[in-house]
Amino acid sequence: MTGRVRVAERVMARVVGRIRRRESFRALARPDGRAASRGLSVAYCAASAEAEALHVPVVAYAVGRAHGGAVERNRVRRRLRAAVREVAPSLPQGAYLVRADPSVGSLLPAELGRAVREAVLGAAGRARGARPAAPGGAP
Repeated sequence: MTGRVRVAERVMARVVGRIRRRESFRALARPDGRAASRGLSVAYCAASAEAEALHVPVVAYAVGRAHGGAVERNRVRRRLRAAVREVAPSLPQGAYLVRADPSVGSLLPAELGRAVREAVLGAAGRARGARPAAPGGAP
């Protein structure tokens, strides 16, 4: 197996891409949808040239210095990436910006996964005009 084939396999297996272009970040300043859950806030833009080119959702993470040193910020970012990868198959294509406040660092993995799912899917749902379900199933 050549090195080129291995690289192609990794690219094909990608479920979430990274935001790299300035235009995508500018678009996220005025998102189509926003949602928050347990210290996370997510902005979503449906129209993203990067997402269309990669055929997968693209995500950026904002983890500020209030989280602590670089080691702690990187740990939070890795945990967020892992949680987003789990939700990725159900995400609509587009660009997402996931912001974390310092309380996110203390969430258990299951809690973080639920918070990411709620915030990411909520932001995408609001962009499509869908209203979130009321607590208890009431209309």
